[in-house]
Amino acid sequence: GAVGRQVFAKFGVDLAPLLRGSGTVADRPILFHQPHKWGPEGPGIEPFSALRLGDWKLIWFHDDLGGASPRLELYDAAQDCEEIDERSAKDPAKRAELERVLAETLRSAGAQLPTDRASGVAVSLTPLRAK
Repeated sequence: GAVGRQVFAKFGVDLAPLLRGSGTVADRPILFHQPHKWGPEGPGIEPFSALRLGDWKLIWFHDDLGGASPRLELYDAAQDCEEIDERSAKDPAKRAELERVLAETLRSAGAQLPTDRASGVAVSLTPLRAK
């Protein structure tokens, strides 16, 4: 092996058997994590974390740092790939499930959370249902 190389844990899975038609891939959470803004004149991407699990996608926007409840959007990607029909009120049990999975996935990945510039305090996962 190479001397001085640091090896990082893999979070991915080998898709080769699936692509060859000789295997399957277990359904597992896919995490998207963008904890910072891309500058005042950037492409307009605000800080967020999102989770895709099966057909469902939950997005947690980090812009409401001081609010009592997080700004979350839930979509059924199989039925609404354009993310027009926000389903949090229609599917509260699914939202709660994905909130828990999102918080657990962020914790287990050691994801860095954004810091509130005014206070210097990192955003807390507490508003998410991580029980």
